[in-house]
Amino acid sequence: MSDSYLRLIVISLVMFAADLYLFQAVKAAFRKYSEKTRRIAGVIFWFLSAVVIIAMFLVVFVTLENAVRKALMLTAILLVLFKFFALPALIIDDLRRGLVLLIRWIRKKFNPPAKEELKEAERKISRSEFLSKAGLLIGAVPLTTLGYGIVSNSVYDYRVRRVTLKFPNLPKAFHGLRIAQLSDIHAGSLAGKHRNAVAAGIELLLREKPDVAFFTGDLVNDETAEMQNWTSVFEKLKAPWVFSR
Repeated sequence: MSDSYLRLIVISLVMFAADLYLFQAVKAAFRKYSEKTRRIAGVIFWFLSAVVIIAMFLVVFVTLENAVRKALMLTAILLVLFKFFALPALIIDDLRRGLVLLIRWIRKKFNPPAKEELKEAERKISRSEFLSKAGLLIGAVPLTTLGYGIVSNSVYDYRVRRVTLKFPNLPKAFHGLRIAQLSDIHAGSLAGKHRNAVAAGIELLLREKPDVAFFTGDLVNDETAEMQNWTSVFEKLKAPWVFSR
């Protein structure tokens, strides 16, 4: 068994364990809904969980078209982010429950309550519906915002950020030097229909009249061929010095 295959199995088992834990919040959040609604929520949850694991194996072991591969990776990342942000609220809930159980165990040990009081206390120790819903809503924030950004093409909403750098003992020859930085172009992810938007981004930078321009990594996703269709756009970036890594 190859190391990559073994790593994926381990990661999948860890994610499945996290899914089992997270599913308890789903059940608590939908506790007051009808059985049909609870069943639908469960099916959707486990379907999305299966999508993440299947997507990982397909991306690693199956040769896919670039667009399909990117779609699978993006879907998996968004769903993992949802779980990553949702879990802390559930952990806090369980810590709360654990603390309450410990306090009640101590009270029971030294001051045993009546049977009716004990039954009422056990009934109230169930998972918090509020924290369960809060965890799911917190997890939904990055999922919806990033998803909206992708669908609405706000990734092409380029903006200039000006930062003044100050260094002690900087030679006077460097005073007022304007440095432009472009990073994470990922040409393979750029859509051809938004060619004008990308070109407008380059023009936005050129209006700053930089003395030095740096491309600081991730020009492409996987291979240099991704840049072929965009060379005519990015070659317009002119400055006395242009560097790329």
